[in-house]
Amino acid sequence: MDHGPKGAIATLTPKRMLSAARRGAKKALFHAHPWYATNDTCLDPAVFIVGCGRSGTTVLREMIDRHPQFAIGAETTFLCDFLNADRLAEIWKLDAAHVRELAKRSENVVRFAETFFREHAEREGKPQWGDKTPRNISVLPWLLHAFPNSRFIHIIRDGRDVACSRATFRTHTLVRGKVVKRRQPKTLSYADAAGEWVRAVTLGLAYESHPRVTSVRYERLIEEPERELRRVTDFLGVDYSPELLKPREERDLKSDPGRLLHNPGAAGAITKKARGRWRRDLNPTERRNVHRIAGELLKILGYAESDAWLEEPQDESDRAG
Repeated sequence: MDHGPKGAIATLTPKRMLSAARRGAKKALFHAHPWYATNDTCLDPAVFIVGCGRSGTTVLREMIDRHPQFAIGAETTFLCDFLNADRLAEIWKLDAAHVRELAKRSENVVRFAETFFREHAEREGKPQWGDKTPRNISVLPWLLHAFPNSRFIHIIRDGRDVACSRATFRTHTLVRGKVVKRRQPKTLSYADAAGEWVRAVTLGLAYESHPRVTSVRYERLIEEPERELRRVTDFLGVDYSPELLKPREERDLKSDPGRLLHNPGAAGAITKKARGRWRRDLNPTERRNVHRIAGELLKILGYAESDAWLEEPQDESDRAG
């Protein structure tokens, strides 16, 4: 087995290098654009849910959105990436012309977000708004400045399970108002998915002692949901409500397909079937690849006490989603 740098460098194919360069250039343009690079602030007491994708952000969003205080809709991404007004309108079931006009008359993205989310909360008849966009973890320092009265929840899940979910799930899209699976092959290796997890979690952990940031472990949320949600509502400064644990009605889901675009089952009853799925999904080679990238952080977070998990026999039962 090649343990030297040659093996690592070989993974940087021209296609990957070009893709990385494009992402870097886009990120630089985004942060340099005056509409996004603003020092403006919004004083609304909002709630932001962030973290690595496939960590349970949608499950937590559905729970908090059931609270009579908070209105949290589908993902947005316009706080961490360029706004696509037409796509945003499609996912949120809004008039595209209205969203474009709102963006046009907004001085910057903070003013746009303020009005956009306030309108959603008003439609839902709730006093406070929230946003669930996992990728916002990448701009957490700026969000803490731009929304000084807001609270931030960083959800963390076992990186091995996240890697399995990220590497195998098919993203969904809206076609004429209906959610359909995109026909695409697996494009992310388990090691690459583990790398995404390490980067996202590390960004969040840097702010875990901030007074307006708290972390939630996905495993605790599904094992002891009421206890964990009581802690979350205390952090948000609101009373706990039993409504948080009531599954959403099927008719409500059909009327708003965009909110569960990448996780259709998140609004239902809590399930534990995907916990520990790495035992089924990862063969010995894949485990070593994930360990090489994420092994030390798994230990820091208490998901692995040692390297013994690498030698556990692979579970041959059906794979989870």
